[in-house]
Amino acid sequence: MDRLAEFLAAMGGSARAAQLQEHFSTRQLRSAVQAGSVVRPSQGLYALGLLGASEKKALEARGALFGRTAALAHGLGVLHRPARVELAVARGARGASCDGHCGGDAPPASG
Repeated sequence: MDRLAEFLAAMGGSARAAQLQEHFSTRQLRSAVQAGSVVRPSQGLYALGLLGASEKKALEARGALFGRTAALAHGLGVLHRPARVELAVARGARGASCDGHCGGDAPPASG
């Protein structure tokens, strides 16, 4: 794992561009995105490339996994899998792109 990916992992998997630019050059960020070790889910936000689809959807919406989606992401079982990713998004959040139940596939079943 490269230094940038290690830094993102230490930050919980994602960080704002301003935080990263204190430690890494724009060239390093661009190179990591091109290599696929880092993704840019929304403007000014970078995340580990190995995050799951549900986590990326939450970052894009500037929200957090919620309910059954969060339970599945933490390896817990649920009685009924959600049809869509369930997110908690602040009402009126700037840049939020969903109403709390974003479209997209439900998270994969944990084994």
